[in-house]
Amino acid sequence: MEVEGNRLSVFRGIPYAVPPVGERRWKPAEVWSLPWKGVRGAKVFSPIGMQPLSGAGPYYDRLRALQMSEDCLYLNVWTPADLSGDDLGSLPVMVWMHGGSLVNGAASDPRFDGAELARKGVVVVSINYRLGVFGYFAHPELTAESPHHASGNYGVTDQIAALQWVQKNIPAFGGDPGNVTVFGQSAGAYSAIYLAASPLAKGLFHKAIVQSGYLKFLQPLKRAGYGMPAAEESGVKFARSVGAGTLRELRAMPAGKIMEVVNQAEVADSSGYSTIPNLVLDGWVFPAQLYEIYERGEQNDVPFIIGLTSNEGHQMTETTDWKAHLPSDAQDYAKMARARYGDLADEYLSLYPAGDPTTIDDPAWIAPYRDAFCTWSHQKVVRESRHVSSNVYLYYFDQRSPWQGRGGAAHSTDLPYVFNNWLGIHPTQADVRLGDIIRNYWVSFAKTGAPEFAGGPQWRPHKDKDRAYMAFRDGKAVPGKNLLPGAFEFWERIFDERRKSGDLPWTFISIGVHAPEKRQ
Repeated sequence: MEVEGNRLSVFRGIPYAVPPVGERRWKPAEVWSLPWKGVRGAKVFSPIGMQPLSGAGPYYDRLRALQMSEDCLYLNVWTPADLSGDDLGSLPVMVWMHGGSLVNGAASDPRFDGAELARKGVVVVSINYRLGVFGYFAHPELTAESPHHASGNYGVTDQIAALQWVQKNIPAFGGDPGNVTVFGQSAGAYSAIYLAASPLAKGLFHKAIVQSGYLKFLQPLKRAGYGMPAAEESGVKFARSVGAGTLRELRAMPAGKIMEVVNQAEVADSSGYSTIPNLVLDGWVFPAQLYEIYERGEQNDVPFIIGLTSNEGHQMTETTDWKAHLPSDAQDYAKMARARYGDLADEYLSLYPAGDPTTIDDPAWIAPYRDAFCTWSHQKVVRESRHVSSNVYLYYFDQRSPWQGRGGAAHSTDLPYVFNNWLGIHPTQADVRLGDIIRNYWVSFAKTGAPEFAGGPQWRPHKDKDRAYMAFRDGKAVPGKNLLPGAFEFWERIFDERRKSGDLPWTFISIGVHAPEKRQ
């Protein structure tokens, strides 16, 4: 434990679950309950989870500087120091889940230092969880050994175990186990959405903040569907690709050897296991597809803050083969749209008119990814909240600053505003001002369930009548109504058709110019 300035105590590398190594590889997390000898220093972050580190840029540079291990199920705590007996068990708790497509990332990434939020009177917890093939791997032998007849979703059980640890232990750090908010960005936001849909997480948290989340199709455990093989089939093919015939052989294989295979570009084709993992529709952690759970009102009834950035689609231009699909001119762009969207093409072209469709900077390319990836996902969660009693607060992050690069307000650019960690960034005065506004809203929501603070604009919950939301732009919070009209309705129709067809993909990798050429 270390005491930082402004009287904060920081505890790093606290084990919350039994290490998932050896025979515990690909087993559900088991909450740590063993004593340790003497005093644990809690001064050093734990290793990060096994993950590919082949990317470029400062994000991957930071990860490469950290030790990697299967033994990664640890958490970190930031809390006000010198708490009195009356304070113990009274402070709101905010549990951060990092992003990284469920493949990369770490709680120890310095962008996620919780000190600034903790100074506002909350206890901040950040967690590691298993990633990639170590966190989301299904196999017939794993299903057979499970008392729940399920496999996959081990990273989800890690997050649930961390929340169980918080329920049992957070009073010792000043936190109130009856007032826990989960929050995350990208895959961490996706985590908040799916934890709210899992019956195993019921009662473990009481609010959720979703920053640029999404809804994905859950891969069925035992049958193919929506252009994907069964999760067990993917697991069998992956085992063959690493030269393992049995689960015993897989568990005996060094983690580094498995990562070598995952890092090969041909893995997805040769083994059927995508390097971007899918959650599994296993009947235990998830009893149904996420969208079905929300449509039926079976989600855990907790208040949400949920929102997206205005240029989310920019990330997709960097992760998909856009240049191979660029049209020659606006007429060619319209032809491509009509081939993919048929009788809905006029509506598509009205929502996404071509400017200069020969460049990936054109909003005609970027906006559909934003709307199908995030706008539809967020508004699906928001609109299905009519089935429950808790309020949902929608936001739109549209702050544009010189450091953000092309298009501004891209995926992840909201992170420094939340944590006030501007690593390698030179924020403007408007950035600093907006960061304080956002942190005030986030902390007040964690404390009371309503994002409100003295001097801040009123943020009204989203209701079908006026569809209120809060825009963050120009260094200010600006109330608005009816965000991105028509976008949700269009993609709801598209995705509903694909779901009913049973064999068409409907996630963000199959939209816009990457959509199937015939709607069925």
